[in-house]
Amino acid sequence: MGSAPRTVLVVEDDEHNRLLLETLLADDGLAATMVADGAAALAAVAARLPDLVILDILLPGGMDGFEVVRRLKADPRTQPIPIIILTALLDLESRIAGLQAGAEEFLCKPVDRIELTTRVRNLLKLKEYQDFLAEHNRILEERVLERTASLAASDEHFRAVTQTADAAIVTADAAGTIIGWNAGAERMFGYTGAEVIGQALTLLIPERYRERHLGGMQRVLAGGERHVIGKSVELHGMTKRGNEFPLELSLSEWETAQGRFFTGIIRDITERKQAQDALLSQLDELRRWEDVGLGREDRVQELKREINELCRRLDEPARYPSEEPAPAQSQAAKPKP
Repeated sequence: MGSAPRTVLVVEDDEHNRLLLETLLADDGLAATMVADGAAALAAVAARLPDLVILDILLPGGMDGFEVVRRLKADPRTQPIPIIILTALLDLESRIAGLQAGAEEFLCKPVDRIELTTRVRNLLKLKEYQDFLAEHNRILEERVLERTASLAASDEHFRAVTQTADAAIVTADAAGTIIGWNAGAERMFGYTGAEVIGQALTLLIPERYRERHLGGMQRVLAGGERHVIGKSVELHGMTKRGNEFPLELSLSEWETAQGRFFTGIIRDITERKQAQDALLSQLDELRRWEDVGLGREDRVQELKREINELCRRLDEPARYPSEEPAPAQSQAAKPKP
């Protein structure tokens, strides 16, 4: 029997869109669970963790898609689940809010089938490796003193997934020496495995961050607080050419009879950062134009008041009607004959 299909939770209140997404996912061999609001989405995740979530922003029931994303990413149990926001909202603020809430992708309706399936496949492949790495670490903790045939098969799977993953996967020992390097890391940093195996991790870290990195390693090895391990953080890396680039790092720690090791899953987020910066720049530009428009309107009103004051001094009727409410006429006042 084949393995069970990967599961996708779709949160969409429009029935037509739900049917469309269910068909697209089924064509790709995925099992979809359909819900129509945020509360139902959280209940479905609590009942069974999906491999991926696709959700709209505008949802009935008082909980929008942004809140669903924030709650899922705030829970360590559901934080690793990749989320794709699929919405008809096209404004810049919605895009920025979705990414800042923690969503991995933001797509607009009407959905393009090829783009959706490509994004889903890439995120599921990375999720598969993250799930495997967590399970692998659990097995190593339980069987640190034995190397069974089952663990050997698991290691083989580990290497196969590592080498085929799009993300860079780098493993280092407790001394900070690189001992594992996949094809994704070679593409991202420009070094071959032969060039980096045995080298210090600081080779990949910009110089201004190296002292902080070494201090963090010493703190962890001494049993101190872990600031990065077990989380997804945004940092900077350095390529073989000396170019810096933004990256997202998910770091795990594991231990065997041979010692303590650290494995990082690294994604180049240059395009995401460029998109966020472009959106923020456009939003700032729109706000500046809005401020300029409001300033001009205030000046126009001021000029109208000045002209009306000159007319009053010349005993001429006002040129522009006053926008302030006229004082109420006293009941004792009588019209002139």
